[in-house]
Parts: sequence; C-alpha cells; structure tokens
Amino acid sequence: MTFFKLSIDIFYEELHLFSQADYKIFVAKTIAGSRPTVAWQVFRPMRNNTISWEEEYGMYASSTPLQDGAKLRKTSETKIPAKAGKLYSLQENGAIENSDEDGKAHVFTLLNQFPTLQGSVVAGLCQNAQVNGTQIDGNAVSAMPVLYKNSIEMQPCPSVHL
Repeated sequence: MTFFKLSIDIFYEELHLFSQADYKIFVAKTIAGSRPTVAWQVFRPMRNNTISWEEEYGMYASSTPLQDGAKLRKTSETKIPAKAGKLYSLQENGAIENSDEDGKAHVFTLLNQFPTLQGSVVAGLCQNAQVNGTQIDGNAVSAMPVLYKNSIEMQPCPSVHL
C-alpha cells in the first residue's frame, strides 16, 4: 500500500492568531466524482504538524443525519483494509458483510439491505491516520445517503483538501 505524509508548518505569528481565535485545521478527502463531504481530520494546529496515512480504507454505515456540523457516529463498519472490487452488504441485522460477488475494480461497493424508518442510511469510506503522533482510527472520509435496497460505489482519491 502507498504511504503518505503531509507536513503543515505554520509561522509563529499565524499560530498565535489561530490559538486566540480557537481555529482548527480541517483536512478532507474525496471519492471520485464528488467534493469533500466530511472533515476527515480536525485538530488544533501546532508550529509543525504532520499527518501520515496508508491508502487503505474501510466502509461504515451510520444513522446520523447528514447536516453541517454533525458528528458521524458509525453504527456498523468493516475492518481496515476492506477489499476494493468486492461487493459488501449492510445486512438486515446491521452488520456489514463481504459477499462472494465481485464489484468494479478499485471501487468499494456497499449494498444497503438494512430497513429504517427514514428509508436510508448514511454510508461511506473511513481511514486511519496519525496526526502529530496520535493514532486516529477509522475517521470518515466520505458520507452519502444510501436508500434501502440500493448501493453506493466509492472510488477513493489520494488527494487532500485543507
């Protein structure tokens, strides 16, 4: 797997202003064909900041409504790394399972078979990272509603947005 390391250095004067205003650094990633939908990593800046990660993903489902500022709470998830090119299914019992069926190469596919009153769940990719020496496991990279009996295809992009 590919390993990435991002360094963010902040001048002392700006760091002082960030601290006074209680600013944080937001890092987002995307899946192919979309804009960032969630903040993947959020942290208080230091003078020298480092984010590192491997290009490995898991998939998750959540009942958290998609709205600005919401904190996604995963209700089901796969282990990281999940396998791209395979079909996963959010089962009626709430577990995400890998099926024997193949999906598209380099794409993570999740079929929603979990009935809800709202008629959909929120699903996406998640990824581990290390931020300034602290391990952060399984933060959401993307979030999209998936209707019952429908699927979502997610192809990750290695780019980041600050």
